Amino acid sequence: MPVLTEGKYISDVLHWEEEQRYSREVVVLATKQHIEIGSVLSKHSQTGKYHAFNPEGKDGLEVPIAISITFATTQQFDAEILVIKREAVLKKSGVVWPEKINDKQQQSAIDHLEGLGLLIRE
Repeated sequence: MPVLTEGKYISDVLHWEEEQRYSREVVVLATKQHIEIGSVLSKHSQTGKYHAFNPEGKDGLEVPIAISITFATTQQFDAEILVIKREAVLKKSGVVWPEKINDKQQQSAIDHLEGLGLLIRE
């Protein structure tokens, strides 16, 4: 019998958000990105497009500013995605970090996100 694998849901990442969808925003995801629900995102300072967070990046990509609550893969074109940008509590187990992030970089990113009102809790 085949095994079905269920995907991630918003509730796997988002514990609480402000009323009336105040925490959410539609943003433009740059091309050549693969984003999962819960991915930490950054905004390119010159294009204004969102990318996967890269703690060793430049041009704004090293600054975490949002968490994706949609899945998207962009090949040749940009795409609009829904993110959490403010006033929310996120589940630590649901947040998706870059593979090569170290503990110090991750804690720095968590501190920055908390400054934006995005609290990451157990």
